[in-house]
Amino acid sequence: MKLDELPALLLCAICLLVLPSSSTSHHDTDDSKLLHVTIPTPSPVLAVLGDSLTLPCLVSLAHPPPSPSTNGRHAVLSLPRVKWSVLNHGRETEILVARGDRVRVSEAYKDRASLLNYAYSPADLTLHLENLRKNDTGFYRCEVQQGLEDADEVAHVKVKGVVFHYRDASSRYAFTFELAREACRDIGADIATPEQLLAAYHSGYEQCDAGWLSDHSVRYPIQQPREGCFGDMDEFPGVRNYGHLEPDELYDVYCYVQNIEGEVFHGSAPLRFTFWEAKAYCLKHAAELATTAQLYAAWNDGLNHCSPGWLADGSVRYPIVTPRERCGGGEPGVRTVYRYSNQTGFPEAHSRHDVYCFRSDHHLYTESPQDFLTTDSVHDEVTHGEVSHHEVTHGDITHDEVTHGEVSHHQVTHGDITHDEVTHDTVTHGDITHGEVTHDAVTHGDITHGEVTHDAVSHGDITHGEVTHDAETHGEVTHDRLPLMALPMMMLPMMR
Repeated sequence: MKLDELPALLLCAICLLVLPSSSTSHHDTDDSKLLHVTIPTPSPVLAVLGDSLTLPCLVSLAHPPPSPSTNGRHAVLSLPRVKWSVLNHGRETEILVARGDRVRVSEAYKDRASLLNYAYSPADLTLHLENLRKNDTGFYRCEVQQGLEDADEVAHVKVKGVVFHYRDASSRYAFTFELAREACRDIGADIATPEQLLAAYHSGYEQCDAGWLSDHSVRYPIQQPREGCFGDMDEFPGVRNYGHLEPDELYDVYCYVQNIEGEVFHGSAPLRFTFWEAKAYCLKHAAELATTAQLYAAWNDGLNHCSPGWLADGSVRYPIVTPRERCGGGEPGVRTVYRYSNQTGFPEAHSRHDVYCFRSDHHLYTESPQDFLTTDSVHDEVTHGEVSHHEVTHGDITHDEVTHGEVSHHQVTHGDITHDEVTHDTVTHGDITHGEVTHDAVTHGDITHGEVTHDAVSHGDITHGEVTHDAETHGEVTHDRLPLMALPMMMLPMMR
């Protein structure tokens, strides 16, 4: 052998020694990755309040589980340990832990959480959670430890749906069962079920107001029992139940909303908005006034604004996710601004607030903002010819000076007398003066216009019935059957 061949032979010998070692190391690396945990479902997982959740989790073990005959330390290390937990608001809470045939469920999840298939398939760690609550929203971790190895997978779960209390604008306890169901439908919701109200209660919801539910029962949830809110449970917390009542009895209602296909957004301006200006603002931004249900759903998804704003039903509310004292107290929720101290009545339409608008994912809004944008004093701009309503006060309700300007009645017959081109200029109903009333082609000599009656003359939604003009006397105009104080509250947004 030549001396110059010796280095090459030594190099080959070194390679033969090193390669098996490299192969072994690679095998060890693959073996360490044999423990895999998978949650085979897209995230986020959407679940429904009061319903159940099934969250799959599959494990591929690094080593087969020990046989029943195996004992000692090796058996303990080889037996996989399973843990489900949830991370919510920065805090991780244990749901359950399992090892072998033992499953321990945490106290907070007793009777709600279980491993669905674990008893007959140890590699299937699917979590089943019943009676879902709002605070079940969070990041769920499926974790497995075997020996010195561990692996986990996380899935985001969002619990959709919110129960909320709703009352009529006019007063407390104003809904029969049918009216209650219609009221929820009108604001984009459904009447809540007893199961949904119970789930809301377990989520921390409290409301000391009895309300209709879908099964014709009347109930309300109380966390902190107190005088006036004991119901049928005395000093114990829980959902009070009046039982199934006659459908014509009067109560408030609990509504439920789950999904809204669109976006709720907050709008503001330096002087804020009247109700009609708020409506015009939303239309200008390719949206419409949000309903009460849409605002609750948006709050449930995280909308947080300490600014009261107009909604479509004429109410004023605002959503608080992060409570603070200057925003209505220490609890999250949707705050309502009432007109009266007994928590009834919606604010007057001319009062100024911010606005909450809703932009649908599908609907195109074709109305013009100019339909609602008039001068600040004009409440409805209802035009009969060119008739504007301004500042006329009836009782406590003020309309803005009802002026009949340039109202032309062509060929209007009163009895047998025909008035061609009867023009009423600046007719003011207050101390009511009819100024410059011109009757063309009518002789005002000895002709008396007696008892000319205009029945059910509608200006906007306001009916002036039986307005009688006797013998051309324009000083004493009588408005009969004008029950403005009994007008429905839903008409108030038209008035200043």
